[in-house]
Amino acid sequence: MNVGEKYSKLTILKEVANTHTSRMFLCECECWNKAEVSINNLRQLRTKSCWCLVAVGNIKTNKTHWLNWSRIHSIFYNMLARCNNPKSNRFNHYWWRGIKCLWNKFEDFHEDMKDTYSDNLQIDRIDVNWNYCKENCRWADSTTQARNKRNNVLYKWKTLAEMREQYNISKWAFDYMRYTKKMPLEDIFLSYATIPIWQRFT
Repeated sequence: MNVGEKYSKLTILKEVANTHTSRMFLCECECWNKAEVSINNLRQLRTKSCWCLVAVGNIKTNKTHWLNWSRIHSIFYNMLARCNNPKSNRFNHYWWRGIKCLWNKFEDFHEDMKDTYSDNLQIDRIDVNWNYCKENCRWADSTTQARNKRNNVLYKWKTLAEMREQYNISKWAFDYMRYTKKMPLEDIFLSYATIPIWQRFT
């Protein structure tokens, strides 16, 4: 059995285990869910899908996937609402700036973005002033998203958070110098570039 071979609705992705009784394979179903199936169940077609055939009692349906209640499905339709639905509380931030969602169907979005999807990441536009599309979207953690906002102050093409990390400045010390002592950004970073680490604010 080789990667890419298809048995009913299941396509082999890789072998995941070799037990005393049977070899096991990770398979992707036509509904895009994944399941581990033994070699015997695949060859004899005892397992034909992940679970979707059982879920509908083997009745034909017009559904093209079984992800209607999944997190990635919600992310897609929230993204559409931000760009297309005037009732969305974030609509004006996108529509008036000309930002569009170039995916018209969830299936297309899922096909483009599923390989890098993770439950702990959010959809993020690399260029915050451009559209939602494959070329401009990625899955990012909350820190990356926070540093990619329009209202971020940039210094030498980096966010202030990135600059603080570069110079090992704590947020407390940075805020103290910036807001209490009213020091210009350049003076803060220049001063920290010349101060030994053990003499810096912590």
